[in-house]
Amino acid sequence: MSRPRTRTAYLDLRAEEVAFQEGYRFLDEMRLALAAEGVRELAEYDLLRARFEAAWARAVASLRRAVERHGIETPLLFPVADPAGEVAVTERSRLGVTLQEGRWVAAEVGGKVGTLGAPSPGEAAGEVAIPGGVGAVGRGGLPPAATPELRGCGAAWAALLPLVVPLAATTGNLTRLQMVYARTARRARALEELLLPEVAAELRLLADGLEEAEREDAVRVREAVTRRGPAS
Repeated sequence: MSRPRTRTAYLDLRAEEVAFQEGYRFLDEMRLALAAEGVRELAEYDLLRARFEAAWARAVASLRRAVERHGIETPLLFPVADPAGEVAVTERSRLGVTLQEGRWVAAEVGGKVGTLGAPSPGEAAGEVAIPGGVGAVGRGGLPPAATPELRGCGAAWAALLPLVVPLAATTGNLTRLQMVYARTARRARALEELLLPEVAAELRLLADGLEEAEREDAVRVREAVTRRGPAS
């Protein structure tokens, strides 16, 4: 954009450059703060992911043991109790980014904290309906649902839910932080690599123009004095 070669235009552009520099410093500090927050969330994510993967490995191993004993059909048909509880989410704001903390809150069932995969009263007594329509069988009949392999398999997979809830919340935090960081970094680069260099170049042109105008004024003054001659 062409500006008039005046002292006022130069001062206005200099004030604009100062504002751009302050904006860049703010964005740069925010970028560093977002990166630090991201590092903290990533450390939390790594910890939660390690715990989940360990529990996942145990669940897979328990399923393998159940399949080895009962074959593939019975473990697939073995009923698992519905989750007794709910997801609780708390939010906090950090640098304009909403961060969440999620956890699984087990519900109280009959005065006790409910657990995933908990056996029903009939299962606890060893009277479980065997898949295939055979009906309830007592302990002496060794129903498949009463075997340690199936009970352990159900409990192992049910134990994943309290671990996956905070992991999901932390994953969402990382995604939001990454988006805001990318936007902030993009704005900072625009100031650093585009706007500030353009303003600096235009300031140099204005300064050169003002200096040239001052030299021309000085020449005109000397010529005027020369034409008038020495004072009598």
